[in-house]
Amino acid sequence: MSFVVFDPLERFTGWYNEMHRYSGIRYVTLGLRYRGEDRALLKNREEVYQKTKAQHPERWSGRTRKW
Repeated sequence: MSFVVFDPLERFTGWYNEMHRYSGIRYVTLGLRYRGEDRALLKNREEVYQKTKAQHPERWSGRTRKW
C-alpha cells in the first residue's frame, strides 16, 4: 500500500509559479517569464489584437491593450 503525501505548500507553490497570471508582468505566469516562454505568448497576443482590430475597426476606439 502506498500513500501520497499532500503538501499544501507544494500545491500553493505550483499554483503561484505556474497558474497565477501577474498583472505586473503583463498577465503571464512566473514560470513562463522565468523560462523566457512569455515572449512567444505576448507576441501571439499582439498578433491576435492586430488581426481583430483590422477585421473590426469599429470595435476599437484607441490603441490595443499592452498585455
